[in-house]
Amino acid sequence: MASASKSSNLSTHRPSRGTESFDYATVGVFHICVTDPDPEALVKKAVEAGGKQLGGYMDYSRYGHEGHKGVYMQDPWGNVVECMSLSLDRVATAGRHLSWYIEKLEAEKCAAKGKEAKV
Repeated sequence: MASASKSSNLSTHRPSRGTESFDYATVGVFHICVTDPDPEALVKKAVEAGGKQLGGYMDYSRYGHEGHKGVYMQDPWGNVVECMSLSLDRVATAGRHLSWYIEKLEAEKCAAKGKEAKV
């Protein structure tokens, strides 16, 4: 059984990044995704723990998810994590919203040409 001093060392261990470049195409999993109603707060916690934000926020309004956004980040160990403000329930129905968006674009194109959209 581990002593208390050894287990406390594990909880305070800070990860370090290697200096070599990493080829994402050679691994099986690119990233995981978590849902959080406040992605900014989660990214802030990750950065404070040694992670980093990767790029800017993505606006999901264009897919019918008004007011929702997402962002990619790395945890302190270098794993890529996507954080979305959508609930898992909303993520599971995203195909329906994307379908709505495509139909909307098609209708706009047809209207511009003076035709009726096939829906």
